[in-house]
Amino acid sequence: MSLATAMPSLRAEFPMPMTSGTPVRLVLSPDGCHLLTSERTSDGQFQLVVRELATGVVTPVPDGAGAQAGGWSPRSDGFLIATRDNQLRRYMLGDRAASPVTSLAGSFGGAAWLADDTVAFSNGAYRTLGHVAVTGGTVTPIATAPEVLVTGLTRIGQRTDYVLALRLVGGGDRQIVTVRLADGQLTRVTSAVAVPALTPTHLLLAQANGLFAAPFDTETLALTGDPVAVGEAVAIGLNGGLVSLSASDNGVLAYRPGRLRELQFEWLDRQGRSLGAVGEGGFTSSFALSPDGSRVIVRHATAAGGFGLRVLDLARGISSSVDLPPGAVSDPIWNEDGTRILYRLGDTLQRQSPLGTAREQVGTGIAYPDAVSPDGRWLIVGKPAPQGGFSLLVMAADGRSAPQAIAAGPFNADEGSFSPDGRLVSYQSNQSGRPEIYLARFPLTDERWQASADGGVQARWSVDGRGLHFVSMSGRMMRVTVPAGAPEQAQRPEELFDLGIGPPSTIAEQYALSGDRVLALRPTADTTPAAIVVINNWSPTAPGTPIK
Repeated sequence: MSLATAMPSLRAEFPMPMTSGTPVRLVLSPDGCHLLTSERTSDGQFQLVVRELATGVVTPVPDGAGAQAGGWSPRSDGFLIATRDNQLRRYMLGDRAASPVTSLAGSFGGAAWLADDTVAFSNGAYRTLGHVAVTGGTVTPIATAPEVLVTGLTRIGQRTDYVLALRLVGGGDRQIVTVRLADGQLTRVTSAVAVPALTPTHLLLAQANGLFAAPFDTETLALTGDPVAVGEAVAIGLNGGLVSLSASDNGVLAYRPGRLRELQFEWLDRQGRSLGAVGEGGFTSSFALSPDGSRVIVRHATAAGGFGLRVLDLARGISSSVDLPPGAVSDPIWNEDGTRILYRLGDTLQRQSPLGTAREQVGTGIAYPDAVSPDGRWLIVGKPAPQGGFSLLVMAADGRSAPQAIAAGPFNADEGSFSPDGRLVSYQSNQSGRPEIYLARFPLTDERWQASADGGVQARWSVDGRGLHFVSMSGRMMRVTVPAGAPEQAQRPEELFDLGIGPPSTIAEQYALSGDRVLALRPTADTTPAAIVVINNWSPTAPGTPIK
């Protein structure tokens, strides 16, 4: 029985317990009877649940604690999930447990269950695409270039040769693309802010100013008309194109009203209490605090749709632009004394004063700067690994010696940093199956020590070097005491407070330490009620459509 006969009303709303307006993924079954989503539990964790739309009955998904939703089967009898131990599993309605499909290698970018019972999936910080039988077995890699980031894989009707996806492009551009499974060929469909929803006749595009529908031909895989505004704004996340929007094959639409929430710098004390906002809100994807804690270098969205760099004076709350040449800019950091910044521009590493225009090239190739050593002699950079995943390397700041690997693929390593005395290196890696924080001595040896106990990202050192902070996978600030130069004596992590960011990003900076304060980059308040809107018999042209 479809929702069309089971739900008499044209529009219904369901509450979203304890989400506080946070965008969460919604995935409607093709027959429009069930909705897969996440709800935040009383202990702050996220749990996947299935809501039966005709009755409102909510059922927790086995293995769904901390898991992420994938796609439904074309028959609406099961769906895919990515568990927090980095396993892709299938769950059939009514079963007591989910069955394994394959292991994942990093940040999950979605999985489409195709009509031939195969699965196309994205993982490895969205850099690795694979194709595998839904019952498991050998994974066939889908070849793409190392710099390609693809997320939100979506089934296209009954097709088994292509899937739809969102491509994250350098410079801040995002594109909806088709992915040919035979060889990984990407073909642009249109620009977009977030992962689209797909009906048999239209692409639904969530933009900052509302919901738009564009006619889409599933045979030619191309738009056949321009997007038209059809509804109110939908909740969109800034990282990875997450959106609370889904459509079934038979005219059911589900979404959470909201707006594209800006991010705001805010000072916190060491108990997590707010000490006040700093500067103006904006759309920010990465930042770095200067060594003296007085300024922040910020990558921000420009009016032209790309990205630039700005320096925010934290005492005055005033920001100024950095003069940059044309090109895709990302990953800004400070040098050891705060007189210069380093950043990625195109495929080069550049160094310059934030106040001037003269710059020098530090290196070439696809590399993302993470940190400078206290003596200024060494850089930590990230690079796509030839064998898959993302490697973290130490290279000489003058580029005159061969890089050394802190952590290499096929796993994903990121967020490397030096301790204040330069004797230790911290970083995150998913080599255990989930992101954890690790320590290494510097100069590097072959020994590594795990500092986190139950997952963690974004490690930061306290000024005295005795405290290593990180964020748990539920968004709570943690601290590990590390005796000077003795990683093997690191103590068990202690919980400090909720950072107020929700589930943390594995690829973007969300806080920094400055003395006895924390500078957090948090979403601005969203007063939109936390509810899911479900519309039956939705059409962009049907009379009486309840959203305009």
